Amino acid sequence: MAMNASTTPAPGALPIIVETVHERGRSLRIAGRAEDCAPSCGHCGPGTRMVRHGLFTRQVRDLPQDGRPTWLAVRVTRWRCARCGHTAMPALTGIPGRRRMTQRLMAWLVDAAATRCAAQLARETGLDEKTVREVLGTARRPAAGA
Repeated sequence: MAMNASTTPAPGALPIIVETVHERGRSLRIAGRAEDCAPSCGHCGPGTRMVRHGLFTRQVRDLPQDGRPTWLAVRVTRWRCARCGHTAMPALTGIPGRRRMTQRLMAWLVDAAATRCAAQLARETGLDEKTVREVLGTARRPAAGA
C-alpha cells in the first residue's frame, strides 16, 4: 500500500513530510523528508553561509500503527560550512540525539508498561526486549541531583 505526500501534521506529529507508506510483512515503513533548514556551523557560529552537501536517510522506530511495528525513514539534508568545511545536519524534533526511536515511542512504552510486560511491548514495537527494558529503566531513574 502506498500513499501520496501529506503535509497536514496530526497533534504530536513529527515535522516530517510523509511521501510514502509501505507494508513490509507485518510492519510499516513510512518514508518522508524533513524540512530544509540549514543549521549554524558548530565551529564558526551563526551567520556563516551553509551549502547543501548531500542527503542522509535517518531510520528510527515510531509508535505502532494498527498494532504493527513502524519504521520512519527520513531524508535529511547534510550541510557544509562555506568557511571551514565542517558538515552538519539539523536535529529532528522528537528524535533525541542519536537514538533510533522517537520520543513519543519512548513515552508510549512507559505508559503502556503499566498494563503490559516488556516482552509484549517488544513484540508490538518490533524492538528487542532488552531495548524496551533499557528505555523503561532510564525513564524510572531519578534525575541527577534530585
